[in-house]
Order: sequence, then C-alpha cells, then structure tokens
Amino acid sequence: MAIKSIVANKVRSVLTMLGTIIGVASVIALMAIGQGTTNTITDTISSAGTDIVTLMIPGRGDKTLKPEEIEGFVMENEAYFSAVVPVVSSSAVVKNGNKNTEGTTSLTGTGTAYQSIRDIELESGRYITDIDVLEKKRNVVVGTYIKNELFGGENPIGQTVKINGEPFHVVGVLEETNDSKEGGADDAVVIPYSVAARILGNARISTYTLQLTDENLNEIAVARLENFLYEKFSDDSAYRVTDNAALIESLNDALDTMVGMLAGIAAISLLVAGIGIMNIMLVSVTERTREIGIRKAIGAKRKNILLQFLVEAIMISSLGGIIGMLLGIGLGSAMGSLMGIEAMPDVGTIVLAFGFSMGMGVFFGFYPANKASKLNPIDALKFE
Repeated sequence: MAIKSIVANKVRSVLTMLGTIIGVASVIALMAIGQGTTNTITDTISSAGTDIVTLMIPGRGDKTLKPEEIEGFVMENEAYFSAVVPVVSSSAVVKNGNKNTEGTTSLTGTGTAYQSIRDIELESGRYITDIDVLEKKRNVVVGTYIKNELFGGENPIGQTVKINGEPFHVVGVLEETNDSKEGGADDAVVIPYSVAARILGNARISTYTLQLTDENLNEIAVARLENFLYEKFSDDSAYRVTDNAALIESLNDALDTMVGMLAGIAAISLLVAGIGIMNIMLVSVTERTREIGIRKAIGAKRKNILLQFLVEAIMISSLGGIIGMLLGIGLGSAMGSLMGIEAMPDVGTIVLAFGFSMGMGVFFGFYPANKASKLNPIDALKFE
C-alpha cells in the first residue's frame, strides 16, 4: 500500500525525498573528506616520527645554542633522549657540468644521526659521517631526481656536482620515495651541517632534531628540555619546541571538531527534510480522509491505519537515505580524488547517517499517522 501511494505521487515523493538525499549525502561526503584529511595530515606527521622533538632557536641577539651544548644535555638525559642532530635547511641550485635542475633543490645540512632518526634508506653508497662534519668535507648524498636529471640515471657516486657554485663529491644516493618528481622528496641533497652553515653564510645552527627513547615519555622529556633552555636563555620566547606526538593529538582534536561542526551543519538539512516529510504526510492524510473512513468502516483498526501511514513515511525517508548514502560515498570519493586524499567514509558513519534518516521517518511520520488513525469513520466518510 505504501509503495502504491509513493508511485502514484512520483513527483511529490521525489521532492519529499530530496531533503533526505541531500542531508545524508552531505553528512557522508563531509565526514569522508574530513576523515581523509585527518588521516593524510596524521600520516604525514607520523612519517616524520612520533618520537621526534624539534627545537628551533630563532637567534635574536646573542641567543644561540651550540651543538656541543645540546649534545651535553642529551647525554645527561639519556633516559629520555637517544640522539640529537643539528639541521640546516635551505634550497640550492645543483649542477653537473652544463646540466642543472629546472628549479631549486631542497638542501639539508645535518649529521650521521639524522639517518637513523628519520629512518632514511640509501639506494647506494653511504650517508654523511661524523668525519665529514668534523673535517668539513664537501661530500653530498643526492636524491634519485638529481641522479636522473644530472647523471641520466647512471650511478653518480664518485662524481662531482656543484651546489650554489661550490664543488661537492657524491658519496651516496637516497632511496626513491616520491617517484623522483621535481620539487618532491627525491629532489634533495644532504651535506654536512658544518659545511652547510658555511656555504649559506650563517655560522650558527638554529634547528635541532631530537629523538626520544620512548614516545610515551614525550611530556616529561619536553619539560626537561624546556627547563634546560629556560635556564640558559631566561626567556621562553628565545626558543620553540615542537613535539610531533603532541602535534598529532592537537591536530586530531582540531580536525575532529571541524568535521563535527560540518556534519552538524549538514545534519540540519535532515531536520528540514523531516519537517517536509511531516508536511507531505499531513497533506496525504487530508487527501485520503475518505479512504481512511472506508477502511475503518470495513473493519480496519486504529493500529492498522497508524501502521499504514507510518510505514509510508519510513519508506520515503529510507529510500531517500539509501540514495543519499550512495551519492555521498560517490561524491566523497570524487572530491577526495580531486584533493589527492583517500576519502572513503567508515561503516559507522554510513550506518549512523542511514539510521538517522530512518529514525527521522518514524519521528516525523508518527504525528500524521496518529492523526489519521484517530479519524472518526463517519466524519471521514462524509468528508469531501
């Protein structure tokens, strides 16, 4: 009976479902994109290591921190920190003879420990060593993009490249991580930090990467580091400590709040759709008053009439929910592809959105159904 009623009023039924379709599709698509964005950001930070703490010294005035000072701190706190390495980051022009990369290349000046801290793998050769740093040797480890662009894909170890006009001896090649794209992770060179500070015209080191012995001890470890820095500088604005684990937690909280707000806004359309269902069902009750009177006159009970109209309301909301669910999954996936993220909603989100649409049919359909069931059969039969 419900199906016949819906089919008999196709346009009205479709327009009634439209609010549910838009609401369910919006909730699922937004949740999928939000979760995809959260996962992408979290994975990016996690790939850098959740046991990593980054220390930056902006270097205002005489506020500097020497490598031996922070190394001494790490040795005194070996229960919390396993390693520390200075990092100098910049961009540079890399050449080999008359060949050069199209743009600037990412340059990292660092030491031996950086390889283990960042889990860096090599395709061939070796990484920067302590001897390279101490003796300021002009040795370089290149990414696969540099190998392909400047050496035609041939093994460059033992060859020479120029970085900002300075000659460097290639001692290693980094393992490919990003399809050897220009501007990607493979478009990079690594040299000793002592040499990087010199060729970049900045003798001071402003960034240090520290590795924790246990990421669960990050709060205590960071507190000890900040106490050490405050004792040295007597100014908490002279340094900045970034804890990857805490950063991930903060980002997740912020993104979860944002996704929740977006889903809440989308859910408002479901509420509007529910009001639409109630309105249409009230119209339907009025139109079918005589029909209700006939059914009651031949023996239909109140619960039969109640169930008839309630099932109709639930069917409209459920059909809208199913269409909205499929549309939301497709829309979320398509938008995720455009944004370069994996935006596939989890089962819980889909079940919740569909369950909400069904519940909405019950809630907003009950009043019209109850009104229909209470009609007096004699009055209903006289209705014109």
